[in-house]
Amino acid sequence: MDAIMRENMYVPSEDPVVFRIGQYFRNFRQLSWALRNYAVENRFKIYMKKFERSRITIGCAFFECPWFLHAAKTRFGPPFLIKRLHNVHTCQRDLKNPECTTEFIAVKFASTFMEQSDTKVEWFISELRRRYSVKVNKHKIYRAKKKVLERQGADHESSYRLVRSYAHMILN
Repeated sequence: MDAIMRENMYVPSEDPVVFRIGQYFRNFRQLSWALRNYAVENRFKIYMKKFERSRITIGCAFFECPWFLHAAKTRFGPPFLIKRLHNVHTCQRDLKNPECTTEFIAVKFASTFMEQSDTKVEWFISELRRRYSVKVNKHKIYRAKKKVLERQGADHESSYRLVRSYAHMILN
């Protein structure tokens, strides 16, 4: 990887996502995740004009909004490169954002779900409202918590599978 590519490489962080022309992404998954983060942070729905493995063209779903981004795979390997970007929104923002999925919530609050499992659902709802100005229902929070617990093997089902081995350890 040369110096220019390294300098313009997107690095995931807790900071708001900022796109620019000439920015590289390691793969399709990193680019699509950054787009979802950007859409939730800026409270707009994305419209996928082209969403293929080799190129992505995305616009704002609001009819008159001129925002769009076009990225494509480079010839030199797996990275994606933002080739065209019109980074101006003229649309009205909405509190109900379909881009704020259970997967998004699960990733953003995974550590909180694991460390403080007794945290009230209302806290997550207010935190999402404060951080991202998005409104979600409590069922979406429960589904996100279930996803996190299943991934970590801390849900009821995987705990119940271990009961026999625990009993065997105690009896022997």
